[in-house]
Amino acid sequence: MTRTGCHRHLCVDPDLVEEKNLNRILNTVRSDVGQPKVKVLGALIDRLGLGTTVGAIQNDLSHPDALKAVASCDVVIGCMDSVDGRDLLNRIATFYLQPCFDVGVGPLRTFNRTDINVCTWHWTDLIPSSAVAG
Repeated sequence: MTRTGCHRHLCVDPDLVEEKNLNRILNTVRSDVGQPKVKVLGALIDRLGLGTTVGAIQNDLSHPDALKAVASCDVVIGCMDSVDGRDLLNRIATFYLQPCFDVGVGPLRTFNRTDINVCTWHWTDLIPSSAVAG
């Protein structure tokens, strides 16, 4: 998003970078393990040198500070770990009429195979009753 011209980002995540995240969070290194994900991502974006500002909230999405900040965003992109998190993010985006993209990577479960990784996405537009999935 930064490289496409988005100059303000908000990152909300209570978690720390773990060893298992290193292959999924672009440009993270072993020394990032144990650091807050929002601070690591903010530093990565800052190193690009494109003048992007990053708001970092190291808290759960349900925290009042996070809710207020997300409500002020123009577009919401979710990479949630849980169904509950996806549900809350979708409810926030729907309530505030924000376009919401939910992206995830996981194994494709078909024909009794779970070894094929795919990227799945879900887009909710400004009309809360319609959605597109792919």
